[in-house]
Amino acid sequence: MRVCNNGNYCMRAYGKINGQDSWFSGCVKYESVSNLCANFPGCAQTKSNNALYPTDYTTCCCNKDLCNDASLQTCSCPAGNWYQSTITGSCKCYNFIQTPKDWQSSNNDCRQQNPKATLGSIDSAFENNEILNVLKNQTSCSQVFIGLKQSSNSWSWINNDTSTYQNWRSGYPSSNSNNIYSQLNTADGKWTNIDGTAQGCYVCEIKA
Repeated sequence: MRVCNNGNYCMRAYGKINGQDSWFSGCVKYESVSNLCANFPGCAQTKSNNALYPTDYTTCCCNKDLCNDASLQTCSCPAGNWYQSTITGSCKCYNFIQTPKDWQSSNNDCRQQNPKATLGSIDSAFENNEILNVLKNQTSCSQVFIGLKQSSNSWSWINNDTSTYQNWRSGYPSSNSNNIYSQLNTADGKWTNIDGTAQGCYVCEIKA
């Protein structure tokens, strides 16, 4: 069994977050990890009791081949208000800004805070849920801009993230040609698209 640099275990998890199937591989924290990995290389099934992972169920398999070198790196986030993700092995750092700006100005502000920063990308239901929990517990924001933008009739992440994960609210993205920017909504964790004049909170991200 491979143990990551931060003491977490290399795992692959399958679960349902808000009814959606989701897979995750990497170096993750899990309250019952020692029990789940007891029969390595087999799998065990358990219900999650961690507030950050309110899954219907999770099956975890420990396998040294599931963690690549990137997920074993020691993450380091900038000082100040930057928050290090606790669930991914990709070393993501977040900064949640509550001063309202429009989408483009928000992304520019991320760049001013750190040359490597952009509006955040979301690669899985696990990341979506983590950001949602921080928004609910640590901010008064009803929404937060994310770095998904429409160009030439397709949606892509501004930081060139190639993730295909999407979590649009029913009926979205709307067909309004002005609504080429995106936000995550605190009420349901779903995404909606908005135009460039809308102002709101935003999340900056650095892939450390």
